[in-house]
Amino acid sequence: MKKRVFIGINLPEKEKRLLTKTINKWADLPVRWTKQASLHTTVLFIGSASDDEIIEICDNVKQAARENGPFDLEFNRISFGPEQDRVKLLCNHAAQPEKSLRNHAAQPEKSLRNHTANKPGAPRMIWAFGEKSEELASLKNAIERQLFGIGEHRIEHAKNPIVPHITLGRIYGSRWKKLDNPPKIDEKISFSVPVESVEIMESNPVKDGVEYIILESVKL
Repeated sequence: MKKRVFIGINLPEKEKRLLTKTINKWADLPVRWTKQASLHTTVLFIGSASDDEIIEICDNVKQAARENGPFDLEFNRISFGPEQDRVKLLCNHAAQPEKSLRNHAAQPEKSLRNHTANKPGAPRMIWAFGEKSEELASLKNAIERQLFGIGEHRIEHAKNPIVPHITLGRIYGSRWKKLDNPPKIDEKISFSVPVESVEIMESNPVKDGVEYIILESVKL
């Protein structure tokens, strides 16, 4: 059976507790909040992969990790996501893969259409936004090169820094629209996440949300 796989960065427990404490003030809103244990930031979504493909993915991520050292991600705001300009920053790294894993590459154009098709007043998610990170872009590019065989000439457009985010909750749109005075969520935060490893993770739907399982952790 295939697993739904992505590359992510886990958060330290202290920062997970801080985010959970912050979002508790909005607990009554029609939002499916991310469980504290599942808080993370995504580096690269891959998709369905067999056990053999996961072994290949892990080997390629290890190779990419050798090209990148530890770094920090700075987070500064909680607000609705995704924002138009931030979506472009997140999507501009995609390219057409050339190896056996090409069917697992995310389709950014479709994703962008889905993000921007939402009507004003019915946001999709609540995110913790980070500051632009060249180190995160370098890590993602290295992983893409190893997984998909993307040459340097294919990713010249993708060297801009990435704006990382943490999905804190997914909004129930129909119930949100019924709110008499839906709040404008825009909260300043300030914390740093030391990135010393990257995780190959499985996304597993469960009754009350999504469970994330670490398949392998790779040190930078």
